[in-house]
Amino acid sequence: MAITLGLVFVGMQYGPQAAYFTELFSTEVRYSGASLGYQIGAILGGALAPTIARTAVE
Repeated sequence: MAITLGLVFVGMQYGPQAAYFTELFSTEVRYSGASLGYQIGAILGGALAPTIARTAVE
């Protein structure tokens, strides 16, 4: 039940993300800007949890 409830919130975050990226960048750089923003955010956000986990183990 907790996973289902958590995924509802994930869906609420990813739903409007496409519209937000569309408005954030001009048409000339829209795909590049949205891709770079999404990928850099995924790298920074995805690197945080393993770093914290490794620090907690040591």
